[in-house]
Amino acid sequence: MLIILDNAESILDPQGTDAREIYAVVEELSQFDNICLCITSRISTIPPDCDTIDVQTLSVEAACDAFYRIYKSRERTDRINNILKQLDFHPLSITLLATIAHHNRWDTDRLSKEWESQRTDALHTHHNKSLVATIELSLASPMFQELGPDARELLGVVAFFPQGVDENNLEWLFPTVSNGTKIFNGFCVLSLTYRSDGFVRMLAPLRDHLRPKDPKSSPLLCTTKDCYFGRLSIGVYPGKPGYQEARWINLEDVNVEHLLDIFTTIDRDSDGVWDVCSYFMEHLCYLKPRLVLLGPKIEALVDDHPSKPRCLFQLSQLYDLVGNHTERKRLLIHALKIRSVWGDDVGVVHTLQHLSDASRLLYLNNNMRMKHWKSVNGSATQPSEHVLCIGCYMRTGSSTPRKKPHHKRSTSSATNLIDATASLVTYIPERARQRRLSTTSRQLLGWRLPSAGAATSFGFITRQV
Repeated sequence: MLIILDNAESILDPQGTDAREIYAVVEELSQFDNICLCITSRISTIPPDCDTIDVQTLSVEAACDAFYRIYKSRERTDRINNILKQLDFHPLSITLLATIAHHNRWDTDRLSKEWESQRTDALHTHHNKSLVATIELSLASPMFQELGPDARELLGVVAFFPQGVDENNLEWLFPTVSNGTKIFNGFCVLSLTYRSDGFVRMLAPLRDHLRPKDPKSSPLLCTTKDCYFGRLSIGVYPGKPGYQEARWINLEDVNVEHLLDIFTTIDRDSDGVWDVCSYFMEHLCYLKPRLVLLGPKIEALVDDHPSKPRCLFQLSQLYDLVGNHTERKRLLIHALKIRSVWGDDVGVVHTLQHLSDASRLLYLNNNMRMKHWKSVNGSATQPSEHVLCIGCYMRTGSSTPRKKPHHKRSTSSATNLIDATASLVTYIPERARQRRLSTTSRQLLGWRLPSAGAATSFGFITRQV
């Protein structure tokens, strides 16, 4: 005899009505040699003699086979594969989505549109077998209710973050929750979350349903945000105090980026969130160099936003570390123009120094490409744009760029400097050209600016040729 108890958490819940008696009956049934008892359950509180099999998410190939077996489409497309990937290849979700698409006779375009607009709400069949129903059944169970009033909101926080929550940081992230460890253990027992690489994670279908629709409406999520922001606001520099502690960003950079992406959207005019954005990029520069998805948002800020020059500068540093000096230079020029308008002398000098370095690297890269083009085609004409860097990195009869400014230059170098002066004058504040730089700025410069015509002693001039 084969007996199958499907969704057995509804009767095996230790906190449920008559749970002890029901559990005893199930345990007794499992002792008969002529009975094969099969239990499907979210919770792991099943008779100890039963062999437990964890149902894993499907492989890509198995997920596609399961979907198209129900969907009945002969043509397999990447668009469907991307949707299955967003479902984390979750078997029940794939089955439900394929059933709905088949019943409604949706083509690929309609299916993609419905998925993007509804997400987990689309996973609802006419027989009321929806993913939402199975999730809510678990949340209504006595065992979940026993976890306390903070449990549902904590689930929302886990659902909000793509990486989940670092299990070692529960006390730090949720200072107002006294029994966080117990609650998170309960989540795992109920199969609402799972543990992976030290994080408590959640499958994508559950995340879509449980994450807060309005992040600012969740006090626990706002507390978590403040914890992350406070941790990011600590300066980071190799060899300085706090540098080793800042390595936490290596594990949680995706979570932080998502947090900033959301709150720079809903708190767009807030100075604080953009300051934290610049701190985040600074952490990445020193500890995990990579580009961020926040670039378009940073550039879309109005030029008079107090955080924009700093964010542009930090973004340019990331482009430098990944070797894209063209984008680095473009962002530095944008930041330079803003700081020039503001009259930020120190900021102008600092930006010019980095702009010079970007121009030097562009010059070297393009010079190498030009030599390669000439060797291949026998002509010095290069089809792509190249940059001439003048001033402290200008060649003076030598093929090696100089790293420090020299006042004595050849006649050809001086001619080129004069010819390029206009490029620099555009970026230098008016009062700087009139010898009204602050003492701090003069100390940073290390050079004097006797007149507008002598502004070339900066040596940070670039022009396109």
